[in-house]
Order: sequence, then structure tokens, then C-alpha cells
Amino acid sequence: MANRSGKRFHNQQYRWLARTDGEYCLICKGEGQTRAPPEYRLEIDHARTDLVDTDEAYWEPADTALLCSTCNLSLRRKPVEEHRRIIRYYRARNVCVRAKESEHVSVVKGPPVESRTVMDIVDFMHGSVEMQAKSHYEPKFAVYVWERLNEKGSADEEDLLDSFTYKSRASQVTLKRYLKSYCSTEGPCQRKKVDGEWVITWKFSVKKAELDKISLKPKKEGQP
Repeated sequence: MANRSGKRFHNQQYRWLARTDGEYCLICKGEGQTRAPPEYRLEIDHARTDLVDTDEAYWEPADTALLCSTCNLSLRRKPVEEHRRIIRYYRARNVCVRAKESEHVSVVKGPPVESRTVMDIVDFMHGSVEMQAKSHYEPKFAVYVWERLNEKGSADEEDLLDSFTYKSRASQVTLKRYLKSYCSTEGPCQRKKVDGEWVITWKFSVKKAELDKISLKPKKEGQP
């Protein structure tokens, strides 16, 4: 990426990832610590290490992420599919972390600056009733789905919708639309039929043993 056009494309990708995921290390954020500029330099991680940077698929947004140098170096040693699975796991986790951070913000105020991934396009403060409802309910629903799946690994679709409707009084039509997007091709969840009932599960899973192998956190002095 030495030429000017390559550098410009790299900078555009960086800005896009910072806007959609947040300008911090995606993995460190998921583990409860924030590594961000200016204290930490962020790098664009590429899961498709089997490709060269002139290949369009190398820059596929779903396969790139902003990581600190420690996490980026650790993931480079991973096979492509495992690498992609880990990035998607932390990206899904990041959605819920950001949703929790925005829970305290009212519909009138709109989402906080860190969560404004489309604020240049939509003005939530003066948007339609549907837009305002989305900014209010979807972050809470994302957190609820995350917690239910993390607790038991899966959740009965009907009970998931009924329970959140009871808690929030949100429309089930709206919730089904959110859930449909979570189970889309790019979403982190999937629908499966178990004993005649539809259940929601994670589309991919990263076992704790696999995460431990990443060696994300810096080793202490004297540690092998």
C-alpha cells in the first residue's frame, strides 16, 4: 500500500471502521478494557490473510477490524476461518457493549456520539416516530438477546419475543424485524428448529479455550 491511492483507500477504510465499530481495539473492548488513540496505535486487521491487498475481497468490511498491535499480531497466526470467526464474535459482542453504553440516553437526546454510526444521514432528534422507536428499543433488545443466548446458548424465539414485549411494551412486529436482521447473512444469530419449535442461537461460537489461545493480553515479565 505504498502508493497514494492505496494509502487513501486505507485511510477511508480506517474511518469507516471507526465510525461503525468505534475507534478502539475491537477485541480489547470486548474484554472490558479500552485501547484507543492516542495512547494506542490502531491497525486494520485483515482476516483474509490468504489474499493480497490488491484483491477487493481483502478489504471486505466484515473481514476487517481495528485492533491494537498486540491483538493484530496474535490473530495473524490464525487460520482464515478461525480468524474470521473470532472477529465476528467480538463484533457481535461490541454491538451489545455499545448498546449498553447507550441505554441511559433518552429518545429525545438520541444516541451518544460514540454510537452515532449514521448521524450524518439521519437526525434522530427530529426523525420519524419509527426512527425514534428504533433508537430506543433496538439497543435494549440487542442486549436482551445477547444475555439470553450467553446464559443458555439458545432461546425459544416465541418466548424471547413475548418476554421482551412484557418488559418493554415494544411491538412484536418491530421486534421480529430486528430479530430477522440479527439472523440475516451478516448477522450473528440463526434460527433453528428444535423439537418442532423455532429457537435462536449464535451462528458461530468461539469457545473460551480458543480465546485463551489467542494470547491477547501482554505477558508479564518472566512469563513464558
